[in-house]
Amino acid sequence: MTGLFLTDDLMFASRVGAQAESLGLTIQTVNSVETLGEALACEPLLFVIDLAAVATDQLATTIAAVRQRVPGATVIAFGPHVWEAKLKAADQAGCDQVFTRGQFHNEMAALLQQHLAG
Repeated sequence: MTGLFLTDDLMFASRVGAQAESLGLTIQTVNSVETLGEALACEPLLFVIDLAAVATDQLATTIAAVRQRVPGATVIAFGPHVWEAKLKAADQAGCDQVFTRGQFHNEMAALLQQHLAG
C-alpha cells in the first residue's frame, strides 16, 4: 500500500517517511506539483499535501488531478495555523481532511495507519 506526500520540506518528509516505515508502510515524497503526474502512477491510497508546497491558485487543480487519476484516494492537507485562508481553500477544493501543521504532526502515526494499513 502506498501513499504520496507532496512537500518541499525535506526534513519533515524524512520524519513522515520514517514514521511510515516504522509502521511497515510506504510513503513516497514528491517535491513539486510539476512532478506529481508521474508519481500518481503508483495509485496511492493516501495523498498528503503540505500547503507550503502548493500555490493557492494551484490547489484546486492539484486535488482535481489526484481525484481524476486515483478516485479512491484519501486527500489530506496541512499547513501553518496562521494560514486560515489557505487551510479553508484546501477544504473547499475537496480535501477529505485539513489539519494545522501541529495537528498533522501529532496525529501523523494514526493517520498513516488508518489510511495505508487498511
